[in-house]
Amino acid sequence: MRLHYQQTFNSTVRVAVIDDAITEDDETVVLSATTSDSQITDSSDTGLGTIEDDRGSDNPDVDEDITAEVVVGDAGTVEEADGNYLTYDVSLSNAVGSDVTVTLGTSGSATAGDDYGH
Repeated sequence: MRLHYQQTFNSTVRVAVIDDAITEDDETVVLSATTSDSQITDSSDTGLGTIEDDRGSDNPDVDEDITAEVVVGDAGTVEEADGNYLTYDVSLSNAVGSDVTVTLGTSGSATAGDDYGH
């Protein structure tokens, strides 16, 4: 961007926002301006903009954001032997805006501590 030497009024920079349809926390965009011109005493500055997610109880008619389900795949069958493992894949059905904490538990006919370890 070139600023005219007599320009003391604002020049507007617009950054387009894209609705990504993911439920997420606020996101920020930092615009920085720097110069190496010797006439300028403070050669850099930044401005902060915040993008708020468009889905919420205060805005129920907006397009619905993507949500996800926790998905656990079957482990299959292994022989009873020390050193063998049941291996389950745990994932989300869709991407979401931030990490998801999942609590794992076991149940079934096998006995924890006797037939398998945690």
